[in-house]
Amino acid sequence: DGGGGGHGGACDSSGARQRAAARAREAAMPLVTGEEKQLLQEAVGSQQTVVASAIARLHLASPDPKAVRRNDPNSILRTFKNLSSEKWTYTNVVGALVFVIDRSTDSFIFQIYDLSNYQLRFEYELYYDIEYSMLSAQFHAFEMEDACAGFCFADPEEAKSFLSKVMALKPSTRS
Repeated sequence: DGGGGGHGGACDSSGARQRAAARAREAAMPLVTGEEKQLLQEAVGSQQTVVASAIARLHLASPDPKAVRRNDPNSILRTFKNLSSEKWTYTNVVGALVFVIDRSTDSFIFQIYDLSNYQLRFEYELYYDIEYSMLSAQFHAFEMEDACAGFCFADPEEAKSFLSKVMALKPSTRS
């Protein structure tokens, strides 16, 4: 069901949202600037193409927080130990969310880069027939192996554009 209840207005109190919105107003530019888009394309590398970008924060919830797969050292539940099935948990991962196509592996990937140093902070490869849902104008969610992930967008227009690209391009077994 997408898990974890509402996001509790976390987007509305976000300092990142306020800074990003102020930057956009002052510069009369998109929240992710053309220069940042160029730097993001360089960060993802020549085998990947950025098809959408937006400023966002990563939130997680877990349908069963105790369900860490003991044999999986890569489980996201090992990194984020305090997840709840009752509410979304902010992960302290914020930056430029990009939706990329990786031509070397023929895959679609979500990545979040820190805009201060263009370091990769989060990456997730989309699976076939992923259910990517808009829970509000600024909050989208999807299920991962061990948790539900939510993107809290700084700007509703960037969120709408990002949603449009994901819905049009996400991998599907349906024709």
